[in-house]
Amino acid sequence: MDTLGYSVTFFLEYALLVVKSLKDDVEALNLLSEYNYTSATIDEGMNAHTIAQEMETAQIAYHAEMINVSADFDKLYDFTREQFVDYSGIILLEFKNDMDAKLSTLAAEASAERNRVKWLKRAKEFYTYVLRTPKIMTRIAQYNFTNDRIEAAFNKVVEAENAKAQHINLKGKAQDAIIKRNEALGILVIWIRKLLKVSTAAFKSRPQFMEKCGIVVLSEGYKRVRNNKETPSDTSKTTAKVDMPPDME
Repeated sequence: MDTLGYSVTFFLEYALLVVKSLKDDVEALNLLSEYNYTSATIDEGMNAHTIAQEMETAQIAYHAEMINVSADFDKLYDFTREQFVDYSGIILLEFKNDMDAKLSTLAAEASAERNRVKWLKRAKEFYTYVLRTPKIMTRIAQYNFTNDRIEAAFNKVVEAENAKAQHINLKGKAQDAIIKRNEALGILVIWIRKLLKVSTAAFKSRPQFMEKCGIVVLSEGYKRVRNNKETPSDTSKTTAKVDMPPDME
């Protein structure tokens, strides 16, 4: 989620830390109650975090599975294409002197096809024609091209097709999971930003409580080391300084 300005993992970890640290802190809740923020309000944040985390876990799982299936497809495609080159080459050589026109056309179309999905279809058409043409099966039997062997090659192509279909299906689910994750994150981001604004106001008398929100509070007189471009007069502060988390202001 680009609008966060940092990783989703970091934000979810940060949000959970904030919610948990405030949930059972009576003193902090008493201060927040002035702005009608109660334990029930914190529970709302915890629920928003749970949903966002579940959506993030789901999209990660879909993407991981999609990558694995994609790798399986690549292997199957490479295997079936190499096998097709070997098988079709032997079969066409057997019919070199009295070529079957359709056999030649199907082989040529498959060999020329570069689109993977379309190639799988071409390969199936070639194997189907070979299996359904007795004169071809009879002639190629001398190369141990049995019905079972050609069917096995055909089925391997189907297996590759199924892997591609599964990959496309998972890609759709992964994209949908990303959308749902982003929606849940959007709700959580708004909730956290409101909490931080309210906390900044509620904890003015007890600024140390801001650290429960992951915000560093510098005590009076604390000297922060700054870069050399700043003037000496800018290197010390006599009032409390609050460093807000990135993009949480």
